[in-house]
Amino acid sequence: RASSKQHSLFGGEQEAMLPKIELPVCAPWKKMDQLKFEKEIIGFYMSGHPLDEYRLEIENFCTVSVSELKADMRLFKGREVVFAGIITEATQRSGQTGKPFGTFIVEDYFDSIQIMLFSEEFLKMKHFLEVDSFVHIKAKVESRYDAPDQLNLRINSVTMLQEVFEKFAKSITVALSLKDVTKENIAFLHSLAKKHKGKNLLRIQVKDEEEKLSVELPSKKIRVEAKEFSRGLAEAPEFSFKIN
Repeated sequence: RASSKQHSLFGGEQEAMLPKIELPVCAPWKKMDQLKFEKEIIGFYMSGHPLDEYRLEIENFCTVSVSELKADMRLFKGREVVFAGIITEATQRSGQTGKPFGTFIVEDYFDSIQIMLFSEEFLKMKHFLEVDSFVHIKAKVESRYDAPDQLNLRINSVTMLQEVFEKFAKSITVALSLKDVTKENIAFLHSLAKKHKGKNLLRIQVKDEEEKLSVELPSKKIRVEAKEFSRGLAEAPEFSFKIN
């Protein structure tokens, strides 16, 4: 019990005993729950970002960020753009003719964009319109049929970010300088490849900066699981890599 001094009606002080507060024992929050509560209470993520888990997918399989797309969509007119994010809002409705359509908002690290789906597009992709879903989107920037001077996004495909490596990764190319071709680094690569066996092709590119030459050495036998293998590489500054 803790004590607290209080003034009595007749002057002087008297000591009151305050009960000790017992805090309940709670299991720690899951990371996503913690981030969600942070956003709800203070308006932004503080301890991380929900997309941190998918940084490799975004760096290797996206061509544009939401903020770049929104800054000037005219730069991408007629082109396919690929971006990713988390769905923060999603609604499904019916138009005046009774045909269903959907709208959803995708948010990445720095911005958000509202997207609409109509007719067949909506029917094919409506199962993705769930709040807190992580999505990888391929779309084409084109003129609106009812307002040619305005641009919008026609969605070509939506993939869950969790499935991007499995669906799109074919190979990984590891690059290192000629001076970094050491027994230790070769052993590190061999150990990492052995630990993360998979179906993705592995290529090693050795660069000679002085002679401005490089040679690529494809592995005939070794296959790796590209995501976990690249995570291991990210811890070694001697290596850079590209996922194809």
